[in-house]
Amino acid sequence: MIADALGDNADAFNVVQYVWEEAFQPHDCFYDPTNRLPDEEAYVAAREMADDAGTRLGNELSKQLGVSYEERVHFIGHSLGTAVNAWALKRFLEVTPGVKAAQFTALDRPHHVHKICEITEQEESNVNFNSDFFACTLPHDREDLALRLDNYYALGGAGVGDVANGENVYNHPDLINPNDVGGEYFPEEGHGGLIDNNHSGIQQ
Repeated sequence: MIADALGDNADAFNVVQYVWEEAFQPHDCFYDPTNRLPDEEAYVAAREMADDAGTRLGNELSKQLGVSYEERVHFIGHSLGTAVNAWALKRFLEVTPGVKAAQFTALDRPHHVHKICEITEQEESNVNFNSDFFACTLPHDREDLALRLDNYYALGGAGVGDVANGENVYNHPDLINPNDVGGEYFPEEGHGGLIDNNHSGIQQ
């Protein structure tokens, strides 16, 4: 959509498309109308590569902007992309020490994974990103860095996020039926319910 809207001007807006091949590749829920959700194998495979994908993204961004970059940055991630982008921001700040202000916006972090893939609540404790994830991943201990986190999630329906812990964290109250945003503004994306849900609604 961004490419269609901006065309050759995307670079002028610092819009960078990043496709990481390991993201839910084994499943076909977007092509098979009878299979609506990623399975456990797909999620676990993607989750195991999220750290690597984020580090690569951080390195690529630092190459594009230069290691002497000093402007404020804002990273935004949705679903498993919250983990990828958290690791990307961590790496980016390591190689661009001149950046002194950073913001991270998390949209429905995969905390309650059992709600969107075939995994039990007991099993998910080993593969989810719990409330301490951002506090443990992002460099909150850097005294020379003003770092804040905005966290948005829905507890109802297919929403999988939850409250995040840590300093300078803003937890928006539980969003109620954010899927209505998609139905109101993006009716062409309904796809029989695949995108019209709270998890995608957080991003929309």
